[in-house]
Parts: sequence; structure tokens; C-alpha cells
Amino acid sequence: MPLLRKGCTTIAVSPRIIQTSIVAMMCRLMLIALAVALLSPPANAAQATLETIRIGIPGKLMDFAPFFVGTKTGIYRSEGLEPQFIVMRSGIIISGSARR
Repeated sequence: MPLLRKGCTTIAVSPRIIQTSIVAMMCRLMLIALAVALLSPPANAAQATLETIRIGIPGKLMDFAPFFVGTKTGIYRSEGLEPQFIVMRSGIIISGSARR
């Protein structure tokens, strides 16, 4: 029988108790890992909740190329946004963006 020293006293412990406690600890760790895996959100959850934003631009000009490059590279999608580009005259953009 293995002996465990605790302070000044020596306690005799059977190997069966040690083996049972190790199995119980492994079961607890497995249950914790399973709970974390089930309760954590899926990796693609952000893609399901994309917010559509409307962006008014005066035309498809080189000045506004970064907007389209951001769409092609997925920058907007990684931030949870789905851009919708609306081509309109520059005078209408200000009044159109103020309305909802």
C-alpha cells in the first residue's frame, strides 16, 4: 500500500483509491472540455449576421476604388458589414443619406 505524507502524519492509501480519483479527474476534464465546445459560438456566426450599409458615391471613379477593393478583399465582411454602393449625383448624396 502506498504511503502519503501529510505534515507529520503518514496516511496509507490503497492503489484503488488513487486509480479511482484519477479516472474521476479525467471524466471531469472531459465534461468541462465538452461543455466549452458546446457553449462556444461557431466560427461562422459572424457571417450570418451581416449588417447591410448603403454607401452613396457619385460614380465608379478611381477616387472611390478603395471602396470596391475593400469589397473584393473581404474587409467589410470581416467587420460584419455588407456594403451596397449606390451611384447618384453628388447633390443628392447628402440629402439621401440624411433620410432613413
